Amino acid sequence: SMFIDYLKTNNITKVAILTLDNGYGKDGKKDLEAKLPEAGIEIVANETYKPGDLDMKAQLTKVQGTDAGALVVWDAGGGAPIVPKNMAELEMDIPYIGSHGIANKRFIDGAGEAANGVIFPAGKIIMPELYGEGTEAKALADKFYADYENKYGEAPDGTFPGHAYDGFYVVVRALERLNLPPSEVTPQMLRDEIENTQGLVLTGGIFNYSAEDHAGTQPSDLVMYLIENGAWTEVK
Repeated sequence: SMFIDYLKTNNITKVAILTLDNGYGKDGKKDLEAKLPEAGIEIVANETYKPGDLDMKAQLTKVQGTDAGALVVWDAGGGAPIVPKNMAELEMDIPYIGSHGIANKRFIDGAGEAANGVIFPAGKIIMPELYGEGTEAKALADKFYADYENKYGEAPDGTFPGHAYDGFYVVVRALERLNLPPSEVTPQMLRDEIENTQGLVLTGGIFNYSAEDHAGTQPSDLVMYLIENGAWTEVK
């Protein structure tokens, strides 16, 4: 929905999509193919590339032949930074809108100057000031950053360390609530107790799970970011 809100706010009614041909990319492609047309946004080019591909100019040249107002790229790996570099080589001036999979410094380092202008949604952990001073989430994020730097000698390089932390503590808090010896906890019991998670503040937001909701967070837990001068800023 954040993607769609952004496109609509900027009067972009036609997009090209470029997705990595793996599990992550295929999931994104399926979602985009379902949700964009539903929102009245036409997909005018639908291209893929393979893991390990080092040049996407053939696919991007096809995109150039359309009237796409933006390129949506779904990749969380090494190919993602190649695309904006190829776009710069082809002098494409439509925006690159990425997935949350590029919310890491490796993307910026890999794309270099071409990363500037890239837009993507992600959690607030990469700019902890966005949690709001005095909130439980900001206090948790500050402690997470301090503990991480103390352990590894550097700050987290994106959202993924936070995702690992969140996943771990979703399980830990569920086990604490069960309050049983580990040998007595079955996978089903743990699954059911995770679905009882309510109001759990972690780096990715406030988690409220249920049998029907395994995402746990809300659109308000996400922010649209713009890469400017090699750093993340919030899209206003």
